[in-house]
Amino acid sequence: MNPQPLDTPTTPIASRYGRQILNALQRARIYQGTVPANVKARRRAANKRARAARRNNR
Repeated sequence: MNPQPLDTPTTPIASRYGRQILNALQRARIYQGTVPANVKARRRAANKRARAARRNNR
């Protein structure tokens, strides 16, 4: 026997709370702010050197 009545919504979108969570997850920037500034600066410098090296090799 089914423990829940058939007219009870069971999907996340059926409740207001579930819709709010799904909406927030769709707009969330998962990786925003997770990389420290010094790491970003080091990566940018390495990319800049790599671009210059590729230009010189052309």
